[in-house]
Amino acid sequence: MEDTTPAEAVAAADPTPTTQPDPVDDLAAEAAAAAEELVAAVVRPEGPGAAELADLAAGLGLPPEAAGPLAASLSRARDEVSGLRRRSLELAAVSQSARRLANATRVDETLDHLVRAAHGLVVADLAYLSEYDPDTATLRVRATHGVVTEAFAALPVPTGIGVASRIAQTRRPQAVLDYFAEPGLARSEDMDAAVGEEGVVSLLGVPLVANSTVLGVLFVGTRSQHEYTPDEVAVLSALADHAAIAMLRSLRFGDLERSGDEADARASAWEQYFRDQRRVLDVVDELFDAVLSGEDVHRVIAALGQAVARQLVLVDEAGGVIASSGDARPADVSPVSNPPGARFISTPDSPDTEAVVVVETGTAGILRLHVLRPPLGSPLLSPETVVRGAQVCAFAHLLGSASRLREDRHRDRLLSALLSGTGSSTAATANDLAAAGLPLTDLARLVVVRGPAPDLRRTAATLTDRAAAGAGLPGLVFGLHAGELTVLTDAQTFPDIRALLDRRTAEVPHLTAIHAAVGSDSSEARSDEAVLTELRREHRGVVDLLALVEALAWSGTVIEAAELQPYALLFGPDRGALDAFVESVLGPLLDSEDLPVLEEYFRQGRNLRATAEATRFHVNTITQRLRRVDGLLGPAWRSPDRAFLTEAAVRLVSLDHRLRQSS
Repeated sequence: MEDTTPAEAVAAADPTPTTQPDPVDDLAAEAAAAAEELVAAVVRPEGPGAAELADLAAGLGLPPEAAGPLAASLSRARDEVSGLRRRSLELAAVSQSARRLANATRVDETLDHLVRAAHGLVVADLAYLSEYDPDTATLRVRATHGVVTEAFAALPVPTGIGVASRIAQTRRPQAVLDYFAEPGLARSEDMDAAVGEEGVVSLLGVPLVANSTVLGVLFVGTRSQHEYTPDEVAVLSALADHAAIAMLRSLRFGDLERSGDEADARASAWEQYFRDQRRVLDVVDELFDAVLSGEDVHRVIAALGQAVARQLVLVDEAGGVIASSGDARPADVSPVSNPPGARFISTPDSPDTEAVVVVETGTAGILRLHVLRPPLGSPLLSPETVVRGAQVCAFAHLLGSASRLREDRHRDRLLSALLSGTGSSTAATANDLAAAGLPLTDLARLVVVRGPAPDLRRTAATLTDRAAAGAGLPGLVFGLHAGELTVLTDAQTFPDIRALLDRRTAEVPHLTAIHAAVGSDSSEARSDEAVLTELRREHRGVVDLLALVEALAWSGTVIEAAELQPYALLFGPDRGALDAFVESVLGPLLDSEDLPVLEEYFRQGRNLRATAEATRFHVNTITQRLRRVDGLLGPAWRSPDRAFLTEAAVRLVSLDHRLRQSS
């Protein structure tokens, strides 16, 4: 029997096995647990610090000389895992941005998302995207995240200023560690103030480039110093590329939409143009029919002007306005070359005239239809349509001229019968005058106008136009007789005609007009014979006064015959006698400032208080002025005989000044 140890003997005697712990296995288990904890710490999102890594390495039971290198390797592994995790997040964000870009319908939503992504993927307190505006050559903020001041978000950046100018010039990313300490940076006071208010210190910007064109800049910034890494630049550049694609696509879509809109607008404009021209041509045809039915040139040009949406002015060879569709007049009505037929002449350099249509007529000479420039947005002008319209206007003028010529001859014969008493009986003359719209018993006013024949004819044409505008203007008869224009009216019509003749005599040199009342304005019945006798007497008196007025060079207004009668009786048409009379009576008072006061004194019936009220002087001042007149004329001027002569001379000087100054 083999020898056994006591332990073996005990074991053999005891059937229950006994197991002893193995120290080596315990050490392996502890090492495995420490290694598992170490790996978990390295891949943890926040990552272990250096002290924690050293403790974990020591837990493996390694000697110090081996634990140090292991801790360094674990630190590098931790950094690499952190970088991979960050890269994974960046790739996920870029991938999400790409999917959003592919499915985006609105560029603003895409840009907002990219700016928020930039703010979250790199170290940033704020992020913003600035778009380049080629019209103003500035960068304007279009999307922001983290910006707190309105001034920073709304500030335009001119070309050549700030970090953006560097990025635009180099087309490469640019990082600034300290904005206000950055050397060589072009600045502006507004930008520095906005950056300072926002608290920005460090900046990173990358360009948005598409087709070699800088569309904008994507910026991130911090309010404390931060040095941006190449990884941050790379991810921001990827987001900037997406933003550039979104903006370029928006521009292309915008160009396509604008092109489509412009094409639609052009097509619509041409359709409207053809509709307008068809309508205008229909109007021209209707106007031609209206002219054949007796429509005058004034209504024709008004309808044509409304149809072409322009103001039209028809002028004769001398530049005189025949008719117009409005109140405006062309600045230049100088003659043009004589073309055959009708011709459309564009005037692009004229400030107020768009075109001129020249129409050559046989009896009326060359007429010109001036088309004045319309407001912006008016329909296009068709030359062919305007030429046809001008021909219709010229035709209406010719027919109207022929009709007016017949009417003028009829009026002239009627005036000759009224004023000379030849050619018809009193009853026939009275009937003709009543048929013309002025019953003989209503005749109350007479005006005789003398001047050059062309001016008299134009004045008569003005009266004709006024009569046509007044739907016949009853109470008016006029015509040429013995080389003068004679105008007869009733009491109601006279003020309107007086105002018209006042304007004509003021505007036209060498026109002289004198007015006289025929009978009184009372309702007392007068026989036709009595009215005719009085009319002829007044007419002869006015004709005689015309010689006096011409000799004295008085003109510029319609002169009252009653004002002239005393001077005609005293002097007749003798300017020298009038001047001698005034000089002998007034002498040194003629150049004195007291002459107007003396005139008002006589006008107020030699009443001191009334004179003071009329001149707004004090009564004492009027008294002093009259004493000065005593010194100039002598006290005898106040005597009844001398006062009459003095008053006549003063009134004559006043009338002379008024009529000569208005000429």
